[in-house]
Amino acid sequence: MSLDPKKVIGVVMSHFAARENTLQHVPYWHRVCDRLLLYTPEGQRLNLNDPRIEEFEAFGDSKFHAGGTINRRMHLGLREALKTDYQYIILFEYDSLCWGPILDRAVPPEGSMGSCMFHNEDYDVIPGKKFISPIYLHFPHLYTRTALEKMLAVAESGQVSWDAEHGYVDRWLGFLAHKAGVPVLNYRANGLGYSYENISYGGRFPHRVDEAAQAVQNGAIFSHGVKDRRTLERIARYGKFGIL
Repeated sequence: MSLDPKKVIGVVMSHFAARENTLQHVPYWHRVCDRLLLYTPEGQRLNLNDPRIEEFEAFGDSKFHAGGTINRRMHLGLREALKTDYQYIILFEYDSLCWGPILDRAVPPEGSMGSCMFHNEDYDVIPGKKFISPIYLHFPHLYTRTALEKMLAVAESGQVSWDAEHGYVDRWLGFLAHKAGVPVLNYRANGLGYSYENISYGGRFPHRVDEAAQAVQNGAIFSHGVKDRRTLERIARYGKFGIL
């Protein structure tokens, strides 16, 4: 069995330069979400003209990948999602997606969330950068309402500043979960996710595309880092949704 999409609202973070990549992932997002809230910086509306997608612009900033403004934009979208009656909220960046239905064993228990979780010592220590949180989380994130409320309260109370963890979004959200005491169902550990910052043919490590395809063939559902159509089709043929 799998999670009913009618119980899920999605929040997507994108920007105009990523419009084509966003478009290629929309059909996959629609398979797991009933509605989508799409957030871009001011002046970078994507105009997708999709009745199931509501588009918002907020906190203009040319630095897309890190900084207090993108974290405020994410907070705004997640808080908007909590105004609805949906039982679950899933957060995507433009290059993250689900390869198939969200299986029951991928649904986090009440009060927790699901994500591909990394520890600072595992991977990608950035020279010259010091991070406080022991964990960081790759998209997609699947939240229960109670978990998300606790995490946003940490940000709103100032326990974690908007530009904490040098503004890196995956690390900032991991810090919120850590501070809020929200358990993370780790999709990396249970084989339900394969994720890196870039798993595309155009990235520094093209072998990750084959690794991702193998992981999806073995049952992985969640990935982050898919940035081109060739990569998408190579991996998607092994997922339950196929090539959309």
